[in-house]
Amino acid sequence: MPRPTYKHVVSIGYFCSTALELERYGFREASYPLDWVTCPLKPTLALLESDFQGFVRPESLARDSVHNYIVHDAQSGIDFYHDFNSHQTIEEQVVMVQEKYRRRISRWRAAITERALFVRYIANSDELDYLDENMPAVLLLLRRSNPLNDLLLVGNSDLRPTCGGLKVFRVDADEGDVVARAFVEKNRLLQLKLLTLPYPLALRVRNYLRYTRSLHGQERRRVLRKRLLIAPWRLASSLLGEDRLRRLVARVRDTKSE
Repeated sequence: MPRPTYKHVVSIGYFCSTALELERYGFREASYPLDWVTCPLKPTLALLESDFQGFVRPESLARDSVHNYIVHDAQSGIDFYHDFNSHQTIEEQVVMVQEKYRRRISRWRAAITERALFVRYIANSDELDYLDENMPAVLLLLRRSNPLNDLLLVGNSDLRPTCGGLKVFRVDADEGDVVARAFVEKNRLLQLKLLTLPYPLALRVRNYLRYTRSLHGQERRRVLRKRLLIAPWRLASSLLGEDRLRRLVARVRDTKSE
């Protein structure tokens, strides 16, 4: 008997790379309210519980004291990294941002009535402990609109491998960072999980093609091309040694120039 198909795969934070990874693997078909923000777990759950009531109220917004482009929403506890221009006041932009998030919230409300998989990157051990202790209530909240909705958890490798009965797909944080940005490629089981996820193939292809035409997709292609160039060099270096390989390359260049 075939597994029920997920109609949507949706990021619930805690940072932008969760949505970006879903986009890279063909699961992100639209923008949702938690895609491009930083959202701690408890404020996120409170926001979902209230159905985004009080979100993006002008009186609750203030710029970060260090990074002027970041705007903090004191009401929801969420930080906006990509929505406010640092060269304009919050007041000049807030109506436009509110309208954008009204559209995203409307999409969210429609999507979660169909079967959805929510993906959360666990920020730290405190979040893991809270989820572990409150998983039945969290799942009940996520399944309020559809009892078939599910939750997939990703976290750093120093966290426990399970949380509230769910597997945590653990990854090593990037060097010099507290998270893994391209985290899917760091866990083979997570790759397999996403590759075999019951999700409409035609929709996944359409999503991926749209991603390849975006700025994010173009940057990803540049990174992959660079890796394709670096990988053969690293393999040859390991077989021949760095110095010998450089001498061979120099000899080939000298021959071509003769």
